[in-house]
Amino acid sequence: SILFEHPTGNLLLHGSAGYLPGALAGVKADAVLLGTGGLGDLPRAEQEAYYREVVLATGAKQLFPVHWDVMSTPYSAPLVPDTDFQRSMSFLTEMNAAHGVQLAWLPKGEPVLLGLRRGSPGAMPVSPQQP
Repeated sequence: SILFEHPTGNLLLHGSAGYLPGALAGVKADAVLLGTGGLGDLPRAEQEAYYREVVLATGAKQLFPVHWDVMSTPYSAPLVPDTDFQRSMSFLTEMNAAHGVQLAWLPKGEPVLLGLRRGSPGAMPVSPQQP
């Protein structure tokens, strides 16, 4: 994981659907870029542990799925969801609703300004719709 600290909020990049129990204890993030590749193929208990150890442990209130696409797709082509995409998104939608976490999507190949905390100057909303 990589934690980006900024006066308008902290962003955690966790690019893999793996975790070490307790590794993020004490880390606070307003948003997480959460690796979801393979998440939908894991048993429910492992999915819940992953969510608990990365999203809930950091207190993130915004979640951006990353690494959900087929990695061999050429950059010039539209993104293609991985085979477990629907299962991963169903799980995240359920968990986010239960814990008050917003699911949002980053646009492909476009810069964005994340307003991690309410009232951040110049913040732009990021689409809650999947790509």
